[in-house]
Amino acid sequence: CKCYQSGLTVRFISVVENLFKMFSNNTQKKYLTFSNKEEITRNREKANKRYLESAASNEKSKKDCFLNAEEELMIVKYYENSLREFLVNFSPRNEPLPKDVKGTAFHFYKRFFIVSSVMDYHPREMMMTCIYLACKICDYAMPIDLFVRSIGGDQRLMKFIILDQETELLYRLGFRLNIFLPHRCIEEFMSQ
Repeated sequence: CKCYQSGLTVRFISVVENLFKMFSNNTQKKYLTFSNKEEITRNREKANKRYLESAASNEKSKKDCFLNAEEELMIVKYYENSLREFLVNFSPRNEPLPKDVKGTAFHFYKRFFIVSSVMDYHPREMMMTCIYLACKICDYAMPIDLFVRSIGGDQRLMKFIILDQETELLYRLGFRLNIFLPHRCIEEFMSQ
């Protein structure tokens, strides 16, 4: 029994080491792993400042009509919770979305609003765009018509919004679409 456990431990360590090597060489670590919360806060504040500066060029704009970085964060967090609930209940094919799609969509959403302002992009619309892009990235084939039919509302408008914002989402993510999700390590270990 001890031999089996020791062999299992060695295999587990080997899997973790391999995954760590893959992660260490990946753009996710280089560009999307932050050393502390202050770094994330600085990025959000930069996005807020960029928006305020672009709006300041419009003479009709009024400073007190805009959100500050803390208010934006509150909105982003609210929609993070909405996204989490939506992903749990969203079943376009009468089955829950795969874990990879859920994790990737959530990751895309969080990354997007680290570098973008909610005053530029409505979080609910970007939420749907993140889910749709995650379906593509994770090879969970989902025609856009089925996707928008499953979320309800004005299907033509939502289809236009998602397809229109998809390129902007890709650009803001720096075209870095490979996401290392935590559950993959365990699944890799279990498959061996």
